[in-house]
Amino acid sequence: MKRQVLPTGNRLLYWLAGSLLIMSVSLADAALIAVVASLITVVQLIVIAFTVALIDSGVFITAWQMRRLT
Repeated sequence: MKRQVLPTGNRLLYWLAGSLLIMSVSLADAALIAVVASLITVVQLIVIAFTVALIDSGVFITAWQMRRLT
C-alpha cells in the first residue's frame, strides 16, 4: 500500500522547536521557583533538566527523520 506524504518543508521542525522552547522556558521557571521554595532539591532539578533535554532531543530527531521521509 502506497501512502502519499505531502511535503511540508521545515515548518514542522520550526513549530516543534518553538513549542519546545516555550515549554522548556516555562518548566525552567517553575523548577527554579520550586528550588527556591525548597520543594525540590538541586539534584532533583538536574535530573528533571536532563530528562527534559532527552525528551526534546528525541522529538527533534523524530521530526528530522520525518523530514527525510518526505
